[in-house]
Amino acid sequence: MIKIKGILVALCSIMLFWNVTVFAEQQNTEQYTEKQVSIRNGTLTFTVKNGEHKKDCRCYPTMDIIIKEDKTGTLKDGDVIYFETSRQGEIYCQNEYLEIETKDLSAKEVEEEEIPQKKENEFAVRISRKNINEPAEIKIHSDIYVGRQCDIGTIFSLQLNTDRTKKNNLFSGIEEQNIVLNEQFLKIVPFSTGIELIGQFPTLSFTANKNAMFWNGAKVQLKHNVFINEKGIAMISFDDYIELSEKLYQIGFEKMKEEDNIKVHNKLLEYISQDIIKDNIETTTLFQTVLDKKEDIYYVSLRTVAMIWNRQNNIAWNNDTKTITII
Repeated sequence: MIKIKGILVALCSIMLFWNVTVFAEQQNTEQYTEKQVSIRNGTLTFTVKNGEHKKDCRCYPTMDIIIKEDKTGTLKDGDVIYFETSRQGEIYCQNEYLEIETKDLSAKEVEEEEIPQKKENEFAVRISRKNINEPAEIKIHSDIYVGRQCDIGTIFSLQLNTDRTKKNNLFSGIEEQNIVLNEQFLKIVPFSTGIELIGQFPTLSFTANKNAMFWNGAKVQLKHNVFINEKGIAMISFDDYIELSEKLYQIGFEKMKEEDNIKVHNKLLEYISQDIIKDNIETTTLFQTVLDKKEDIYYVSLRTVAMIWNRQNNIAWNNDTKTITII
């Protein structure tokens, strides 16, 4: 089951963008790197996602790490695992919004003030373990801040810090150098929408119960199906709304930055943020008319999206084909 892990709001120019990060139960092995590290007569397997970040994209990349022990009890109460990303002078990436899931133990991020002389490109996780029943597993998810000074082609590695001076460091001194978990966990690549720069609003066509749409006749894959909810309203996932908004901005469509449209966008963010904290989206007056939630995924009505894009008078519904078109 896919679960919502957090909400990211980034301020770019004068428009806010939102992204819901997802941590899947099954990972694509072609996109992950495994590293086995021997410790205490056991082995810990670190599985780290290989990621790319488009330079100047107004979104944050993410980091996913899975840690598994082969023998029950290898990880002990009080252990601290110190992670570090590579750094080239003032070019580095920084973890934010760290979230952790565990099995057979507890783990939490070590507070910044608990790490003497903490560097921007490092973070740590402390283990709490009272009862040992089965091999433990830890899933770590984090948004990553990458400075705009990073050039295309910049590559960041992820390492285990082996510094002996760090308190309760599980890997203290086992090697002279840090242990590299993934030599290329994040790479900076060129930004490309894959869509012609036209400088005017394209024709966008969406079909109910399909996870693809058409942009000026060209098929574009969506993350989630467009669907018609119980009130007969066409809904699109927030993930897809944000990606399409990004592409519109990149082709020079500036009307989406108008103040009233930004206010609507930010109000939706407010409702979603409150729901993540209080789980009360069903009690809002916007439920199923503007916002909806299905299998822990947030949706917004296509009519509201058209309004934010200043196309409220240019949206049409074809009942025969179950198609919504925005022009």
